[in-house]
Amino acid sequence: MKLLIINSVLVDFVFGLGNKIISFIAKTVMADSQPNSPVSLSISTDENQTIHYVAGAIIRQYLRKARRFKTNRFWINVDGAIKNCPLEGDMVVAAANSDRYWTEFCNRGALNFVGAQFMKFIIAVVHLLVRIERPDGSLFHEDVQQELLVSPARTLWDELIGNNLDEDDSIIFMRGVVRSFTATYGKGRSLRLMNYEMGRPKATMSLRKRLAAPNAQSD
Repeated sequence: MKLLIINSVLVDFVFGLGNKIISFIAKTVMADSQPNSPVSLSISTDENQTIHYVAGAIIRQYLRKARRFKTNRFWINVDGAIKNCPLEGDMVVAAANSDRYWTEFCNRGALNFVGAQFMKFIIAVVHLLVRIERPDGSLFHEDVQQELLVSPARTLWDELIGNNLDEDDSIIFMRGVVRSFTATYGKGRSLRLMNYEMGRPKATMSLRKRLAAPNAQSD
């Protein structure tokens, strides 16, 4: 019984923390937009650079997960889709140099760089977060996931992934990426600011253990 109570408290804490983080995202980027006008949202160059860094970190964790489950159909398909779609390369156009700057500055040879189309999708997710923020400033994962499926971000995702995944796997992957992003972006931004203050811009970013977790498939 005690163990059950402790587990229940931990679950409430984790979900509560996640909700606070994504609320922080909305409030942070909202500062660059006109009051009550999500359409006019303007994300600064610094924010774009942080988003690029975090997006690459998320994809890196998914690649690691895929390599651990080499015989799992879902992870085999995700691994192939990642290499063909989000990661910059011969067939994937790189994001703007201004977006990539901080990732390049921090890179010691182990970071992943996402392409322009994936950045466009993630930026659309940020717009979604700002749009659905509640009047009291709260924002919840459940709200994000529900709105995601009917948002412009979903269309951008479908264009990005194309025929690399079937519809079910594509949705699972998209929802997992978005949940990982909302759980890590606030931390990534805080780390960037802290690094600059301490004069340590090359410090690595510690991501939450939830990133690309087994249950990310069903989020």
